[in-house]
Amino acid sequence: MKTLINNQVIAQLRENWQLLPTARQHVLLIALACLALGLIWALIYQPIQASRAVNTARISALQSSLSQIERDSAELKKLETIAPVADKNSKANADSARLEALYGPSSNVTVLADGRFQITTSNTQYADWLTKTDDALSRFNVAISEVKLNRALGNAEKVVNATLTLKVTR
Repeated sequence: MKTLINNQVIAQLRENWQLLPTARQHVLLIALACLALGLIWALIYQPIQASRAVNTARISALQSSLSQIERDSAELKKLETIAPVADKNSKANADSARLEALYGPSSNVTVLADGRFQITTSNTQYADWLTKTDDALSRFNVAISEVKLNRALGNAEKVVNATLTLKVTR
């Protein structure tokens, strides 16, 4: 039924078209062509141009972000190649505390002005002092600079008072 109506409508339009003068047909064709061009411009060309302008601005923003990321990456690589350097005083204090913990409560660890460590122990078994000194030499990258050993007075033969000076070998 619809096709019959559509065919009749198309036939009626065709008949009306043929009844129009040729000049009128040309004017209508030009108007329809202009309308089609206007629709193509409004529905296709304009959105593409607007998108292009937005994307151009986005690309420039992304390029500046990329260059910033590349600069940050280069700086990070540069920082990764540099070994961390601790403040000499804080490093010496940390090593001093670790040495004091190694030698125990009967010891006194002092950081000398030239960066050496002086460890004073009293009433310590010689074998224990020797073991702790060996541990200190292997753990802390230090070398013996000076040693003073005295037998503790009034105590057994193997108990000593010791003053040990260690220098950093790093």
